[in-house]
Amino acid sequence: MLNSYDGEVKKLFNTSGVQYRELNMKEALPTLSNEQAIELLSENGKLIKRPFLIKGDQGVVGFKEELWQAFI
Repeated sequence: MLNSYDGEVKKLFNTSGVQYRELNMKEALPTLSNEQAIELLSENGKLIKRPFLIKGDQGVVGFKEELWQAFI
């Protein structure tokens, strides 16, 4: 999924979620390596932006109807 967003790991985070705010991710995320950020996502599903779909070597996160129509 990270490749689908040109390595921008922040795009995989649910930035409007409670966990994001509670963990002060706005401040913490820029200090994390991609590996650390992905590990954090793998340990806390509430941080992941949803819906989340991987198809082949491409993926899409979040719900924007026009993006999903084009992707599917």
